[in-house]
Amino acid sequence: EGPRPRWVHAASAGVDRLLCPELAASGTVLTNARGIFERPIAEYVAGLVLAFAKDLPTTLALQRERRWHHREGQQVAGSRAVVVGAGPIGREITRLLHGLGVQVALVGRTARRTIHGIEDLGPLAARAD
Repeated sequence: EGPRPRWVHAASAGVDRLLCPELAASGTVLTNARGIFERPIAEYVAGLVLAFAKDLPTTLALQRERRWHHREGQQVAGSRAVVVGAGPIGREITRLLHGLGVQVALVGRTARRTIHGIEDLGPLAARAD
């Protein structure tokens, strides 16, 4: 009840969770922050890939204990990853992971030139590191 807002802005790349039938049928303008999050999220994902491969939590724990213990981390270059979601964020994640030498399969809703379709997700995930 009451007056409808003239404008609703979502501070996210998507608006699916806001798009209800009432809002869609109203004259309210709905905007999002598409184009803002691609690089920061891709850097976060690349950071996590490196942190897991190099077992950063154990390194930090040993450092706090002032202990040196040589350990071999996994090499990221040559590993295989699957990125689910072929929008701008998924494409930027793919680009950064390629820069680390990771072989990336990008999966979208439908297959196209360099993007696998959702039907390929199971087999690709089974081969991913």
